[in-house]
Amino acid sequence: MSGYRDPLRPGRQLYLARALRAAAVDPFEGVEKAREKLAAQYERARHGGTLAPPPGTYRVEAGWEQRLHELCGEAWPCPLAGEFSRLWSDIVETMSRRGLRVGRQNYGGDDDGDPGLVRATWCLTRHLPATTIVETGVGHGVTSRGVLEALLANGAGHLWSIDLPPLTISARTPEIGVAVPGDLREGDLRASWSYVRGSSRRRLPALLRELGEIDLFVHDSRHSTRNVLFECERAFAALRPGGFLVVDDLDGNRGFTRFISRQPQADWIVAEADDQQRCFGLARKRASPKHRNG
Repeated sequence: MSGYRDPLRPGRQLYLARALRAAAVDPFEGVEKAREKLAAQYERARHGGTLAPPPGTYRVEAGWEQRLHELCGEAWPCPLAGEFSRLWSDIVETMSRRGLRVGRQNYGGDDDGDPGLVRATWCLTRHLPATTIVETGVGHGVTSRGVLEALLANGAGHLWSIDLPPLTISARTPEIGVAVPGDLREGDLRASWSYVRGSSRRRLPALLRELGEIDLFVHDSRHSTRNVLFECERAFAALRPGGFLVVDDLDGNRGFTRFISRQPQADWIVAEADDQQRCFGLARKRASPKHRNG
């Protein structure tokens, strides 16, 4: 699927015209996108044409869900597993009613949250319990839906979602958050979901300063080494002891491995996505400086 091309992506000339127009309207985001591209090109040149970490960098933990529940101090098998199974079926049905599928490369060239990733964030929200949650990247809102449903079950909490709509493929904009039904947007949880428009580079630092301390952070925006490291370092500093970071698609860049190498306060796990195509990382903040690979 590496050769996939979004059918809504314009041709080269129209793409450049739209990119220039978007940069003129919002210079910060236009310049930031250019910096990301240059950083990726530099990294490819430095590492022999690849952005991925060397083979063997991450050891996927076969029993990652049991280990995650141990870190949360919760029983395994998870007594709430049936709740999530029903929720996942509802998410797939919501997407189907919109004429959309759940899976890889279905939001342009980007992926929805894999069931394993969504299950991990849902469990963390339920078990910690997490009340102050920040995510970057929304797309169809599959992961957002999981978090919001967990907050509803807990009866308290708020999700802040930072996301920048596509700058050059405006036809994708109406698809943002479609997995989240209207009652979660406008019903009893009206005050529990805040959409923060913009890139994480622009919006995340100020949001974290405003919140002061968070329970859970989910990275699912630009999966570059530069961006992953930027988000993880800032979010981890804002995490309360016992709080978690969740980082999707960590095998496509060197951001997570660089982050954990610098962070002695992290217990970390590498989990394989349910479809076995990618993996994601989880890191818990603890008071002890001892570092351990889950």
